[in-house]
Amino acid sequence: MKVRRVFGMFAIIGAIGLGTAVPIAAETNIVNNGDFETPVAGGNGITSVSGSELPGWTIQGNGVMDVTSKDFADNGSTTFPVYSGNQSLDLNSLDPATMSQDLTTVAGSTYHVFFALTGVPPVPQGECPHGSVLDKSLTVSAGSTSHDYTFAPDPNASPLNNQAFVTKEFDFVATDTTTTLEFASTTEGCAGPVIDAVSVTLVPAATTEPATSAPAAAAPVPASPTFTG
Repeated sequence: MKVRRVFGMFAIIGAIGLGTAVPIAAETNIVNNGDFETPVAGGNGITSVSGSELPGWTIQGNGVMDVTSKDFADNGSTTFPVYSGNQSLDLNSLDPATMSQDLTTVAGSTYHVFFALTGVPPVPQGECPHGSVLDKSLTVSAGSTSHDYTFAPDPNASPLNNQAFVTKEFDFVATDTTTTLEFASTTEGCAGPVIDAVSVTLVPAATTEPATSAPAAAAPVPASPTFTG
């Protein structure tokens, strides 16, 4: 997992004066399997998952997603776009799907969501029963905070799967001890948005330096008496 902030910053959770506050490293990623390294993609470099088959995540309803290795070759390509590790996740196997993960959070605390986004051009005609489109779109939500994103693959890339990633990030304030993180593809057909390196980290609370008083002015030195004769 790539480091996206400087280590060593801590947030203290607990009431001041109780002596039981537990320091939590602000950089700790609270997402499980955000790099999609499990399950390991099969011998051809791609494994379709549904339900609870993607550790840490729940794929809703009849949705199916594809865990894909960087060694997967398709569309004349010799590689598949991966941002971190060896695998990434296509949110559409044959149709758009939605997945979620319940995160343990602290009500009132701010968290930072980060993920890498890409996609590949439409696959050759006949490989998908419902076809595929160029632009890849999805909605990402954390609790009541929601954002829509779109990625436009370069159809002239050589090889076709040689697509760059863009990184997306946003903050949210937790309102409960559990916050649901959700990724929902809104792309029709197969070959949907591809994501990787999902993380949620605690944003350290801002600290306010105590005000300092200006030094007191020195007392004036009495003038020496003057005598006249």
